[in-house]
Amino acid sequence: LGRGANLLVAASGISASGRTALIQNDLNPAAGAWARRLDAARGYHGFAQLTWGEWIVTAKLGTQETADDGGWFGTVVGDPRTKSRDGHSFFEAAWRRPVGAGLEVAWRFSYDQYRFDGSYAFSEESKDGGLTLDAARGDWAGSRFTLRAPVPLVGDLIVGAECRADLRMLQREFRVAEPDNPLLDARTRNAAFGVFAQQQVVLSPKWSFVFGVRADNSRLYRGSVT
Repeated sequence: LGRGANLLVAASGISASGRTALIQNDLNPAAGAWARRLDAARGYHGFAQLTWGEWIVTAKLGTQETADDGGWFGTVVGDPRTKSRDGHSFFEAAWRRPVGAGLEVAWRFSYDQYRFDGSYAFSEESKDGGLTLDAARGDWAGSRFTLRAPVPLVGDLIVGAECRADLRMLQREFRVAEPDNPLLDARTRNAAFGVFAQQQVVLSPKWSFVFGVRADNSRLYRGSVT
């Protein structure tokens, strides 16, 4: 791109019509049915990375819809309403810079997004009673800072801190006939923070030893030291 900037872009897609197969019922052979969209799928994925000076910016996005009327999870064989769609997007900006006397600082920020929607067609006579929907939404953000410093006659010392937080966390499953009576409704978010230190000990040009310590704590789980 000029001025020391480089850009990498990649994309891919999938489109599969699926297979047709007779799904047999071992307990009742006369109850076999035809599935006409086994493993049918369509979707896309895109990737881009920009490097410029001290910066590296990476992004990824994609989604895929899968249809499978083969009777998974007790659903009705041949019913086209049984399908799912899931997608994952990601963004990261990373910066690294020497600051003199062998010191180097680095910073990273990232954002993740996940989406899932599923529909499952059960028999009206089953305990699930017809169409069931499943949805998941997740958004996460995180950041990390490190400082690298050489220790004379020993090796590099790295100290740093990082944090990660759930911006949104949702998983919900319900029957279409009873939307106000969900089978699952989870919305608990978490936030975590950690600090760490790592020391390299150079024993010879071919051998080195690394040891470190890390302390973590979060909103939902007990803190730990490793």
